Amino acid sequence: MSSSNIAYSGSLEVSLNYLARIPLWEDEKPWEMWTKTVPDGLGKRTNVQFETVKGIVMQDVRDIPEGEKPTIEREGFEYLYHPFPVSNLPDVEIDEDATKRAAMTEYLSSMTALLRDHFHGTKAICYDWRVRKATPRSYDKNPTVFFRNVPDETEIREQLITAAYNVHGDGAPNSFKKQLLYLLTPDEQYELAQGKVRLQAINMWRPVVDVVQLGPLAMCDCRSVAEEDWESVDKVFDNWVEDSMYLKHSPRHQWYWLSNQTKNEVTIFSLWDSLRPDKKSASTAHCSFALPGDLSNRQPRQSIEMRLLLWSKVPDV
Repeated sequence: MSSSNIAYSGSLEVSLNYLARIPLWEDEKPWEMWTKTVPDGLGKRTNVQFETVKGIVMQDVRDIPEGEKPTIEREGFEYLYHPFPVSNLPDVEIDEDATKRAAMTEYLSSMTALLRDHFHGTKAICYDWRVRKATPRSYDKNPTVFFRNVPDETEIREQLITAAYNVHGDGAPNSFKKQLLYLLTPDEQYELAQGKVRLQAINMWRPVVDVVQLGPLAMCDCRSVAEEDWESVDKVFDNWVEDSMYLKHSPRHQWYWLSNQTKNEVTIFSLWDSLRPDKKSASTAHCSFALPGDLSNRQPRQSIEMRLLLWSKVPDV
């Protein structure tokens, strides 16, 4: 049997890349330079150091009984079956812009409505999206910063980004609060400040390929992550600084994956929550990981992720 036809299922022991627990972070904040050039005298693009932790148990969500599977309110993530909404979604690397953007607009609109309806929200908007690709050669046990020479940051959406094999969160609390200043209207900002609505930042991730054979997505139970496990990192671009987060290893962490995830199965996870606006633990740690065995003949994984804002009623206390 060809290795490209081998399916993995059940719990696995894998290796994950965590931010190294080193004394440096007591005196210096992790940083990465994503600028076109490195400032004179700096001499390097990052001070970030990672460590590869072996023997991480990855529990297969398919083995968990219905009614006990993870939920975004409890573990910080969940899975949703939803037929892929676009029949002609093009490869972003080969199709003409008009074709590509029309299909992507249809996809983004469909998924935004799905999020709003699934969580009984009053409104939802997509404020960012990315297309990622994992290939047999894209896994790096010691992640480093790679600059992608694009003329404008918005054009990164038109290119395939490599899968992220380091454990991270999609933004620190301060970063989200700053983004809300330009994402929300004055009336929306007032409602939020008065506690009249609940606002969540949520990631919706799904494969474009029929079945994920490379770089599946790992999700960490947010209840197993302590605030001190997170370390904020400055990602410095030419015209802004993004406050992101990397995770340091703890044996408490509980990891999950969805084996043989199809393009009809959506991963939904928390990034930020107005009910816990300053808590890093409101962000669900995640990363891609390398499956065991020979992966050389496996189909590359392509996926789409969206970052959305979801408005809903404040839950009763």
